Amino acid sequence: MIIKKMDIETSKNNKGKILELFNKYYGRIGYDIIGATELFESVIERLNNGNMLFLTWGDYEGFLTCDWKTNPIKKRKEGVIWTVYNPDPKYKAKVLSMIESEANQKGIDAIVFFAEKPLLFNKIVEDFGYNMTLGYFEKQLKEGVK
Repeated sequence: MIIKKMDIETSKNNKGKILELFNKYYGRIGYDIIGATELFESVIERLNNGNMLFLTWGDYEGFLTCDWKTNPIKKRKEGVIWTVYNPDPKYKAKVLSMIESEANQKGIDAIVFFAEKPLLFNKIVEDFGYNMTLGYFEKQLKEGVK
């Protein structure tokens, strides 16, 4: 399973970078906070059959899910976006195991992590033995998901 990690800071510059990155490879996308909905709908439309699971962890959930917050269960059942709030460390292994199990059942071979706090994600991704910077993620987007 391929695990991908993107560290997103709260600054507008970094939000712009992420949106610009997806815009470049996945079509025209808005650059403001409302554009995030269009961004993820656009990416999901292209990748839903290409088996990619978007996982948000913690404080960035509001930005990523936007108006989907009104119906999160449906989106989770579809395996498109999971929102996982910072779990107690003693439950971390169980949470990761559930994610991996769900991904395997749905034939998902790539999980993309979006995190506002890089250190938290470094620890999460360590469990899978895989770490990826934004630069490497950009390279993968150009080459396509393996």
